[in-house]
Amino acid sequence: MNNAYGIAFILILMVFLQRLLVIPQARHLNKQISEIKKTGPVSSIGLSKHWYGNRIYILITERDGTIIQGYKIKGKSVFADFEKDIQLEAATYVEILETLHAKKKRNGTEQALLMAATYLEKGLKAQED
Repeated sequence: MNNAYGIAFILILMVFLQRLLVIPQARHLNKQISEIKKTGPVSSIGLSKHWYGNRIYILITERDGTIIQGYKIKGKSVFADFEKDIQLEAATYVEILETLHAKKKRNGTEQALLMAATYLEKGLKAQED
């Protein structure tokens, strides 16, 4: 019976420590997102959730939808960080929408990019009205 209590205590301790480590990581990522969003006039964030980790994509554009830069999250642990997406070839968010809507199977980063482009489209259309 003592072993069961010991194992339960260790599991509770591990969950508590994991929750404790998430707080500084969330603050770090939020600070980075704020800094990245300041680099352009319009920004949009997309998120793709999966059981093995989330994918986040930040799209920075001009007011006309021309892409300035894209940032994707690198890593899946508490040491995750944002990096510039040097493989982003689209010139506008419309190209992203057309390309990714036509694609049948998308990875997590592509799903996050599609979400960011969709939110950007909705935001820019709302500003026009």
